[in-house]
Amino acid sequence: MLTAEQIRDKLYASAQQFEEAYMRKQYAKAKNIYDTAERVALFVDLPQEDRKKLFMDQSDSDERDAQPIWGAFNQDWVRRAYIECIKRNEGFEVKPYEETYFGQ
Repeated sequence: MLTAEQIRDKLYASAQQFEEAYMRKQYAKAKNIYDTAERVALFVDLPQEDRKKLFMDQSDSDERDAQPIWGAFNQDWVRRAYIECIKRNEGFEVKPYEETYFGQ
């Protein structure tokens, strides 16, 4: 079984895997990596500080123009990967396993 530190390291490594898949325009794979990392972080109750470093830090400022700080996962890229999956009908949520990238 993995330790908390090993899980944290794997989550940070998944951000690099996401970036590599995104750069190769493998949007479905990138989206799946992001979704998996997000679910694992939630499941293992990753500390809030690590979640901010991985995903994003929402500003607590009351300023109207306050900008979030992206974490290891660039949220602009995550959003684009989601949009591209919708355009290409590559979302795994509605497909049987055999029809997904991982089922081939």
